[in-house]
Amino acid sequence: MGWIAVKLPIMLPIVAMPFVLILVYVCQKERRFTKQRLARDLTDIRRLEKELLHLNDQLVSLNTLSKCLAGSTELRPTMETAVSELMTTLKLSYCQINSVVSESGELLPTLRLGNPPLGEPEMLELLACEAEQSQAPLLKGLVVALPIRVLDRTVGSMVAVFEDDSVIEKRLKVVETFTQQVAAVLYAVTLLHKERETTERMTELSRLRGDFVAMVSHELRTPLTCIKGFVDTLLRPDMHWKAEDQAEFLQSIKVSTEQALKVVEDLLAVQQAEYSTLSIHREPLDLILLVEEACRRAQSISPNHAIRWSVPSQHLVIPADATRLTQVMDNLLSNAIKYSPLGGDVMVKVKCQGGWVEVSVADTGIGIEPEHQVLIFEKFFRADNTVARRTEGLGLGLSIVQTMVALHGGRVWLTSTPNKGSTFYFTLPS
Repeated sequence: MGWIAVKLPIMLPIVAMPFVLILVYVCQKERRFTKQRLARDLTDIRRLEKELLHLNDQLVSLNTLSKCLAGSTELRPTMETAVSELMTTLKLSYCQINSVVSESGELLPTLRLGNPPLGEPEMLELLACEAEQSQAPLLKGLVVALPIRVLDRTVGSMVAVFEDDSVIEKRLKVVETFTQQVAAVLYAVTLLHKERETTERMTELSRLRGDFVAMVSHELRTPLTCIKGFVDTLLRPDMHWKAEDQAEFLQSIKVSTEQALKVVEDLLAVQQAEYSTLSIHREPLDLILLVEEACRRAQSISPNHAIRWSVPSQHLVIPADATRLTQVMDNLLSNAIKYSPLGGDVMVKVKCQGGWVEVSVADTGIGIEPEHQVLIFEKFFRADNTVARRTEGLGLGLSIVQTMVALHGGRVWLTSTPNKGSTFYFTLPS
């Protein structure tokens, strides 16, 4: 303790000296208090400077992460780079982003970086599941688990392990911000995937529409060209055709007309089935007579094939739509003829089994590969082989067969051996 000199303007009496001493003591105390307060303020300022520097580093890191996440559509490598930056900034020993699943499927398989705590993998998985279910961050020691949410929907979780517990609450805020950025990126990537899928689907639809128009044009051009040719021939003023020649020409025109009409009817049937407006009108129908007429019609159209049939001797009357079943038989016979070699046999059988009637159409054609058999009843499907490519058709016949038979309460199936032939079956309630 030192002394302080006080210069008084006047001479004080001895009795005033205690008051002077008190004043000197108070001044010394004030000076000491001021020094202590300045020291504390300086310590607080230095601590705040460190926190601000640390916060600035975190903000710079988050900014870098934002640019990293926003600058690429390659999700996994981008996420790995971003997580590595986060681990360096926040001093994380381990980080794990559990499988993130979008509406269209898995976007990011589980990502793990760093060294997980020894003997605690089950605890990390359990904590991640709890975070996803609680939809809130969970902190257990040095481990934090956070849900990743996109539009109020949990799509995954993130687990981080801190190296130490210093200012862990402040570092936790940065981790929360990072998970929000991850969620935003996942949402953007999901939208991008949907946009790509939509673009690809529209491109495919445009291609299919072009192919469809080309196929329909080809299917109609062939019979119409034939009709026009025979009509022009019959109308030539310089020619006088015999009655039998005219009958032959007219028969060819009739066949071509039926061929063009079949294309239109098939297209109409597909459209009605697509919009659920296709219906059947059940009436008593002699199935044997319908099958025999269909076989004779097919034989007249394709005289180079042997169309044979085996049916019960007695009449078989069932409640059915004659027009729709005629389409079924015509499509099955047309399909069998198309894929059979010239001179090949086509065999039609009808038999009764319990309360059902089974009809089969067998050919000796090229057969169908096993991988194509599950797709054969799809609209516009045509097997990718040489014979199919040079065979006319829209690829609608078997789809129409399946639809018509299903409307009657029956089913359709096939057996086929490549290079030996195929047999198509359908059943109807009797």
